[in-house]
Formats: sequence, structure tokens, C-alpha cells
Amino acid sequence: MTVKFYSICFALYLYITSTSIFNYEGSLYNLKTAPVPSKNKVCLIIVDGLRYDYVPYMQFISYCIKNKKALLYKSISGIPSYSRPGYERILTGSETSINGISSNENKILSLTPNLFYLCKLKKLTTSCSSYYWIKELYPLFIDYEYFYYFNDGLTFSIAEEFIKNYKPDFIVIHPMKVDTAGHRYGAKSLEYIEATKSIDLSIKKTWDLIKNDNYTMIITSDHGHKNEGGHGDECEDCVNTPFIIISSYLDNIQLSKPKNSINQTDIAPTICDLLGISKTIYMTGKSLIKNDDISAIRKAFAYHDVKNFKDFFYFTSILTYIILSFYTVIYFSSFITVIKILKRE
Repeated sequence: MTVKFYSICFALYLYITSTSIFNYEGSLYNLKTAPVPSKNKVCLIIVDGLRYDYVPYMQFISYCIKNKKALLYKSISGIPSYSRPGYERILTGSETSINGISSNENKILSLTPNLFYLCKLKKLTTSCSSYYWIKELYPLFIDYEYFYYFNDGLTFSIAEEFIKNYKPDFIVIHPMKVDTAGHRYGAKSLEYIEATKSIDLSIKKTWDLIKNDNYTMIITSDHGHKNEGGHGDECEDCVNTPFIIISSYLDNIQLSKPKNSINQTDIAPTICDLLGISKTIYMTGKSLIKNDDISAIRKAFAYHDVKNFKDFFYFTSILTYIILSFYTVIYFSSFITVIKILKRE
């Protein structure tokens, strides 16, 4: 009886802890820019290390573009052109100078409101099948997840299982095959081209699965690759990445200002408008759909008297770390206590 009682108390504690963190963030970042979610779903595929000028090697995507079933833009990744900063710009819509994730060595969780979090605020289902760096950045608010460390061979197949079983409103698929080929052989290599073609086949299979279920597929990349391999600086081969929209309802996606190139920070606010969820004051990019000016978004922010949102973000980041540290201490203390009780029983 005692064991059962303490187990229930411990489970209740974990629920209260996670809920209180969520409510804290929900009140702190209470936004009013999009109160009603749409019926649309988004499948975001981040093809790690894919250069913009290699899209012609992708037969399925090229076919969709040619037949006006897809739109292609050049996405300027920003500096530095590394993976973690790229993921952060894509999934938060914020510049590196704001979010603080400036290199692959920043192995800390992101404190900038991200798309997974914004979806959960609107009670949307989220999923992710990707390299484990995504999990390190965004450990919370992903309902169905798979993360790999070395081999990404199951990335698409597991994502497809998530889609079949749960039909998540927002899913991220993140294969590393192209990036691996770029580092090992360079972007001018046959291996890099073959990896690009292989990813195209996987994308086609995924699209065939979701195309009749209100999904819009977005394909992009965190950075490109030099001909000899490698990335990180501001050379065109590193910062020019693709941004592709594929949708069965492409005519219904009214782009406010079609153009040839976008910023990487434009991706998150565009996804927000597709899903009908709130943008944040940290999104420096503009949505391709409504193209709201960032100043208008900040005016809708609950704490409208904040003058310097960078300083405000640093302050709230410190508070978040303190709260998480406090909860971590209590968590492990409670866990040890329960173990001792179980041993006595």
C-alpha cells in the first residue's frame, strides 16, 4: 500500500512539475497573433547539408516544380552556416544574435520559443524523426519522437509510421545522408549527388503518403557545402539552401509577395501561418503568407511595454534556467527518496 501510495505521489509530482513549467512559459510568452489553428498540417523536411543548386538532381521535386505543384525559393541561411544555428533559425525564426546558438559547440537547450512549443500552446500534435541534436535543443513538447546518433537509415520510415498512426499536425524529418557525403567527399563528388537523389526518392514516398491528408510539405536545409566539403562561413555554396513548398492545395496558399529568395528566418513564421498558430516577438523573419512586419507582432505581445526584447529575452532565459535547475534538484531528490522507500518495503 505504501509503495503504491508513494508511486502515485511521485507520478503526480512529475505531472505538476511539467505542467507548471509549461504554464510558466505559456504565460511568459502569451501571444495573440493567431488565436485559431487551421486544419492544415505541415511536414517539414530539413535535408542536412543540401545546397540550393543541387535541386535539379532531385527528380521528383523538379517534376513538381515544373508542373506547378511546388514552389522553389533560394533560402539564405545566415551566418554562421553551421547545423545547430541553422536548426535554431529554422525552428524559431530568430537570428543567431538573438537566440545565442552560434556554433555546433553550443550544446545547450534552446530558450527561444520554437515551433514545437507554439504548436503545443494550441494543442496541436507534434512529431520528430531526426538527428539527436534536435532533441538537445528542444527536449520538450514533441509528442512522438525518434532520434538517431550514427545511422539515419530509419529516419523516413519511422516518420512515416508516426504519420500513419498519429497524423501529427506538425512533423519534422531530418536526414543526415547528404551532409555526411559532403563532409567525406565534398559537394562536387558523385557520392554527394547520389545522396541527394536518394533523399529525393524518400521525399516522394513520404509525399505520396500525406498528399491527401491536408499536409503541406516544406523542404529546406540548415546549410550547404563547399565543393571540397565543409561549411560555416558566408560563401554562397554554404549559405544558399533550398526552400520548397509542395501542396495539393498550392492555389489556396496565397503568398503575399512571391520572390526568388527568402531568409532562413522566414520559414518559422510561414509555418505558423500555415498552421494558424502564434508567431513570437523573436521571429525576425517575415511570413511568405501574411508577411506581417515584426513590429506589428511585437505590438501584439502581452508585455507590450517591453522596449528592448533582447534584454528581456536574456532576463527570462536566466529565470527559465533557474526554474529548471530548481525542478531538477527536486526531481532527483524525490526520485532517491522513492527508491529508498521501495528498498525498505
